[in-house]
Amino acid sequence: MKLSKSTKKTLSVCMSMLLTVNTCSAMKLIAADNDSAEKQNEQAVTATVTTTAAATTTASVATTTVSADLKELKLNSKVEDNKVTLSWNKVSDEEGFGYQLFRRENGSDWEVRSIWNEKEKVDVLNIYPAQPFLEEWMTSPIGETETPAGKDLMNISSVYFSDFNSDPATYLYNEDGSWKYDVLFVGAADYNSGFDFSDEATKEVTKFEKSGRGVLFGHDTLGAGLGYPNFNTFAEDLGIVIGSRYIVGSEKATVVKTGVMTDYPWTIRGTLDIPTCHATGQYALDATVWMTLSDDDIIDAETGAIGNFYLITNNNLGMIQTGHSNGQATDDERKVLANTLFFLYQNSDSTNAVDGAFTDRKAPQKPDASGSYAGDGKMLLSVQAKDEPTVYEYYVSAVSEKEGREAASSNIVKEESLSGIKGFVVRVTDSDKETPEIIEYEDDKETVKNIIPADENGKAKIEAELDDTVISQYVHIFAVDNENNVSEELIVPVNDNVKLGDVNFDGEVNAVDASLILAEYARISTKQPAAFTEKQFVAGEVDGNGIIDAADASFVLVYYSYLATGGELDDMREWMKITDFSAIEKTQAE
Repeated sequence: MKLSKSTKKTLSVCMSMLLTVNTCSAMKLIAADNDSAEKQNEQAVTATVTTTAAATTTASVATTTVSADLKELKLNSKVEDNKVTLSWNKVSDEEGFGYQLFRRENGSDWEVRSIWNEKEKVDVLNIYPAQPFLEEWMTSPIGETETPAGKDLMNISSVYFSDFNSDPATYLYNEDGSWKYDVLFVGAADYNSGFDFSDEATKEVTKFEKSGRGVLFGHDTLGAGLGYPNFNTFAEDLGIVIGSRYIVGSEKATVVKTGVMTDYPWTIRGTLDIPTCHATGQYALDATVWMTLSDDDIIDAETGAIGNFYLITNNNLGMIQTGHSNGQATDDERKVLANTLFFLYQNSDSTNAVDGAFTDRKAPQKPDASGSYAGDGKMLLSVQAKDEPTVYEYYVSAVSEKEGREAASSNIVKEESLSGIKGFVVRVTDSDKETPEIIEYEDDKETVKNIIPADENGKAKIEAELDDTVISQYVHIFAVDNENNVSEELIVPVNDNVKLGDVNFDGEVNAVDASLILAEYARISTKQPAAFTEKQFVAGEVDGNGIIDAADASFVLVYYSYLATGGELDDMREWMKITDFSAIEKTQAE
């Protein structure tokens, strides 16, 4: 009997250094004394969870008294159309209260997120040093689509830097003294075209920031050797320290953290194409680093601060290296800008919000598989996997713009997102090592390719083509859910150096093995459960027809006789290749 034989990505990214790297002098980074936003929020929320039959679980939270007429802040949630609608009551009838929304995922740290309510647009003021590029960037479509980068979620206004510096209050306040804008974008141009904030602008933007509204700084604003002392006054709140002047540049940015900032309105992952830009003497210490420039990491050994970031945020402040290539912005960069401006919209007097990034981000459980040979170099596998839900928790904080008043926190609500099993990625190799490279993605860098579909119960029948049914082979299986989260890898050995015919694994093929094969055949024939393990099945299914039967026992007995009479082939596979089985087959037929 002859058995078929056959045999079976490396991605390299070239990064160019765009500017001369100056030798950094030794410096000591001073850690900022303020706690991170996550720690502050964690302390603000003390929850006792109450389990209910519904999908939503609420928890009572300790609330700080703001004034005598302060009302209990009660948060409610509802899931529909893959989004969470959140609503709450006004904590006070007094003017000047704003609300912030916090979310955490699967018990991780709390993160402040956009307070967008799906009805209002985010009002953004671009304080531009050269040209008002932001409006064009956000309103122009992405690629060949008709979808603008800003997805019509923003109203963009623009003011020239010198005009803003001369009279910032005119541009920031309404006639009644309320704020005109939700977010400021400061930039973007190389060297910021020589502009720093004026003293008056620094004072007003600081008020704007302290009110909980967002500020995004562009390229060459805060930094070393730029001569902009007023910009650098925001360094501590931004969570960075200004070190010795150095330059590290790239045309690539890499997403190093995913979360609320990278999920909406665009899903942003992987390595991004950006116009040439660079970092200049800035070290992210307390800030959240979302993306880095794809060059060698610049890490301060003492503090772990990161000096080659592309995008960071800290509470309602952010910095992006956009602007070195004046007026240029790739589709990837425009998506990042849209997400960041949207994310920094963190304070509103509205009493409702929508989490449009309510997606299942947790990978499925490792799949299970069982199988048998189908003959002709194929193995039939029954595969199944269970998806895992992503658990989101929310609370709202009410913040007064009046100094000396503390925030009040709501209860916590919990919702779960479960997308279900989409299917499986399967490949056969001759290696028992993990092979994550078999997971490939479409051009969107998100959708997994080559998926074998699962049914509604997360199950599938898979026919695996074996390169060689003699040497050891391994089936590598990943489960993928409908949000393209990928499970741990299951590796199923096919032959795994099993000695053909040796079903009791004593190193010999003899009459005992033939007897065990007959007993297994008897069980199967009388509808009893099979007793052989997968490895015993591989050893006992000697003729390659995909089942254990009397023929297999006969072949083992004949081979045993061959060995007993001086036969020299100690591998039954090799013996079967050269033996004429016509007599045995005739006997079996009779």
